[in-house]
Order: sequence, then C-alpha cells, then structure tokens
Amino acid sequence: MRFVAALLTMIASPAFAHPGEDTRRVEVEFSVTHETTFGESVFILGERPELGGDDMRLAVLMVPTSYPTWTARVALPQGAEHTYRFVTRSTSDSTFKDPANGTVISGDVTTTAPSAPDAPPPNARTFFYETTWVDPILWYSERGEPHQAVPMQRVGAGRAPGTSRWVARHFGRTHERVSLHIKTNDGSQRFPPSDIQTDLDVGFINDTPGLPGGGGGEAFAYVPAVDPAPGRRDYDPINPPSIQSTNLGGETRRYRVWLPRGYDEHPDRRYPVLYMHDGQNVFESGPFGSWNAENSITLFTRLGLVRELIVVGVDNTANRFANYIPPDDGGQADDYAAFVIEELKPLIDAQYRTIPDAAHTGIAGSSLGGLCSLYFGWDHPDTFGRVGAFSSSLQFNNFPDRVASEPSRDLRLYLDAGDTSDGLQRTLNLHANLMGRATEPYTRDADTQLVIGFNQAHNEAAWAARLPWALNDLFPATETQRELLVTGFAPAYDLNADGGADIDDLHAWHETPSDVNFDGAANDTDRQRLEAYLRRAELGRPSRLAETVR
Repeated sequence: MRFVAALLTMIASPAFAHPGEDTRRVEVEFSVTHETTFGESVFILGERPELGGDDMRLAVLMVPTSYPTWTARVALPQGAEHTYRFVTRSTSDSTFKDPANGTVISGDVTTTAPSAPDAPPPNARTFFYETTWVDPILWYSERGEPHQAVPMQRVGAGRAPGTSRWVARHFGRTHERVSLHIKTNDGSQRFPPSDIQTDLDVGFINDTPGLPGGGGGEAFAYVPAVDPAPGRRDYDPINPPSIQSTNLGGETRRYRVWLPRGYDEHPDRRYPVLYMHDGQNVFESGPFGSWNAENSITLFTRLGLVRELIVVGVDNTANRFANYIPPDDGGQADDYAAFVIEELKPLIDAQYRTIPDAAHTGIAGSSLGGLCSLYFGWDHPDTFGRVGAFSSSLQFNNFPDRVASEPSRDLRLYLDAGDTSDGLQRTLNLHANLMGRATEPYTRDADTQLVIGFNQAHNEAAWAARLPWALNDLFPATETQRELLVTGFAPAYDLNADGGADIDDLHAWHETPSDVNFDGAANDTDRQRLEAYLRRAELGRPSRLAETVR
C-alpha cells in the first residue's frame, strides 16, 4: 500500500496566514490510529485555514509513520484555539477536488496551541492611515464575518500638509487574513473603494495616486513615501542584458530584472531576491505562454500579501534540457548553478540593493525548472534558502531519491502540481518523505508547503495561476512588519521636530510635558508611554509595542 502526504490548499483558496519574523508559531503534532483500505488515507480537517478551513477538499493529509498510526506536524499561531476532526479520503488524482470524497472517523476536538510567555496578544492588530478627515473609522472583517467598526486615534501629523496620522489598534485576531476599509465619521466617504485584504497584523494604508488606473489603497509594512512609484521592469524586453558565462562554456545568457514598488523613493531599503528559470516566460510571453508575473507581484504586494522583492528572470537557451537536469540524472545543472551563483548573483547584488544572504534569496521554476530549483536549494542551501518547485519533473528520479535519503536542509520549500496529467503522485510522495522523516521532519506552514491545482495541467497558465500563492508562501509580507510599530508612532513622539524619536525627545517632554497619547491631558501616562517606546526602539524589540503603546 502506497501513501502520500499533506494536501494543503488549492488555488481557489487564499485564506492562509503564513509564518514570518513577526508571527510566533508553534509546531503541533496530530496523531490518530486508524486502518485504511487500498487507495485511502487519513486527513485532518479543522476550522483554521492551516487545517483546511472546514473545506473537505483542503483537508491535511497525514503520514503513516508507523501504520496504522498516522501523524502530521502543522505550525499554528501560539495560543490559537482550533477545532478539528479526522477523516478518510481517496488519494487518487481525480478525487482530491471532490468535496464529497471524505468520511469523518472521529468526533470534534477543540484545543489550544501552546503559547510562550512572550507571545503577542491575540488582539494586537494595528493599522495606520493618514487623512484630512476628522475622527475616521476603520471597518474590518475576518473569516467572512460582518464588518466591525474601530474608531481611530490621532497619533501626530501626517507626511503631507494638512493631514494627520491616525491609528486603529487592539482589534481583530492576529494571524488571520483581514478585509478592511476606512470611512469618515458620518459614513459618507470611504477609502479605498474596494476592501484591502491583507495578511498583515500591523500595516500602513497608503493613498497612492500613482497607481495604475488612478489612486487607490496600498498596504505597507512600513511608513512609505507619499507617492511611491509602482514596480517596474529594469530592462528592455526587446534586448535584455546578458552575461557571457565562463561556467557554461562561453554561452551568452540573458536576464531580466523586476524592481519592486517604491524602489527609487526608498533608497535606504534593501530587498530579497527571487531568481526564476525560463526568464522569457516570466514577464513576457515566450513560446509556451507567460506567467504574467507582473500582475501577481503588483496585486499581492499592493494588498500586503507578498513582501517587496526583486525578481530576476534567467532566460533559457537551446541547452535548457541539459542545464536543468541534475548531474545525478546525467544533466549539467551543476554548471548552470555555478553560473547563477558565481556570475549572475554577484552582478545582481552589486547593481541592486539586495539582501544577499540565503535566508532572503529564492529560486523558482516549473517542470524541468522545478526539478532544477529543488536541486539548487538542496545542494546549495547556503545560497538559496527558499525554493519554489512548480510541477517538477520528478520522473528523473535519481536526484529525488537522493533528496529522500539525505538529511533535511534548512530550506523553505514550496511544492505544487496540478491534478490533470501533471505528475501529482510523485510530488505527493516527495512531500510525504519530507513530512514523515524520523529525524528533522519538515512541518507544514513552517518550512514546507504543498499546493494542488484543481483542474490544472502542465502549462504556463496553471503556473501563472499558482504563482501568487507561491509568492505569498515564500515571501510573506508579514516578515517585514516589525518596524512599523516604531515608525508608525514616531510623529507623536518626535517632540523636538528633528525627524526622529529619541532620547532628546524625552528631555523635551520633561521641559515641556506633551499630550503624546491624545487623551486631552499631558501627564505621567504620556511620559511612561514615551519611555516605553524608546526602550523598545533601543532594544530592537518593537514587536511587542502594541501591548505597551495603548
């Protein structure tokens, strides 16, 4: 009897809250003993999105680590209450998408994930907005529930003349996707016209007139420039730049660089980098179609679902087949990897404001490019810490067999496949090995993810459809939200108007007490808040500021 592991989501469901530097998660192990028939496996189905969101099609498939005992490790937010049950389902390609494919084999269990003493409070969501409106109100909805109102408080002057900075804080649930907009006090005006749906627990909603199609709302994890420019190609699509590669025997390789929104307006910011194979298809339309990556990156960055990043598309050549197959299976992916690591990456790091370490460098591709991406990460984890392997050509099985037999790597792995003639079972079996290892097993929603594209085959259209969720998983916007709790409140604490909040402002407060919390009185509460703010900023631990700055 052959088993497979961990169906996580499908392209129709964007309901994930992903781990980042700001989200404290804990690995929770689920276990059940149950005998199955041929072609049947055991799944977890729960109300939280990480457990399928009560959608039978998205239930989490478990691993028979010691049959008939089935286990699964899932990363959940600390202190998160969750209700779940165990079900059996058929594991054939054609049945994953069938909501009727499932039989409940246990009663509901409600429990709470463990919580560390320093875990953030569950209602620590905080959002900033600047406007000329007086007493604006933020309206938010989570899990499809009715919108709720949160009156905003003024925390200082805005960046543009005549505006004020307002904050809504201590509302909603952290680690949940939120849908929100802002209205005037009388409800006569709202911004933006359509809700922003974001994963951010701490965000800044910006009115950006320069957006394509006119002004609209953008979610940022920091205080941005007033009008940051949209992301852009930094190359001529007709004649992209190129490198003559020593590692590839003098072959000329073209590449294409996409720069994130606000790159020129924020000269002090640095960015992670995602390298993508088959560069002709990433932004433009190649022989087999296009990933239309510009649309996915622009939309998901605007919503605060994907962090700002630089994307480098590496064009293929007539040697694609040999370049993308690992040497284990007779290919020359080792030479191609040497080109990217030793020649292209140093050039990109020198020309652009990258974060060059492995933790902030990704590699992604599809088909043979998916196999190649897995090879890049597995054999070079000191360079590539995040891997997006779409519909990988795992029929070249010597390298996948080596992955299955070798110790785990320190990688964030995104794996996917369609359910229509796309090698789904090979992908599931690889994922089963990663999840079911006796030592250093991978954990869902912590260091691995698997997406199944329902009704999707082996083509560019399918990969373009799944790209947004891969970006959301590999580069979640939540990784960058810490700094906002410091910079967002800064206008209220910059008492000497020198452009920053520091110890000099505490001296200024003692000379002339100021009402920094806008409660109508300048008193000791204001001093305590200012001191707490400065301590957090000095210690570099702003993630708990939402508890301190009340």
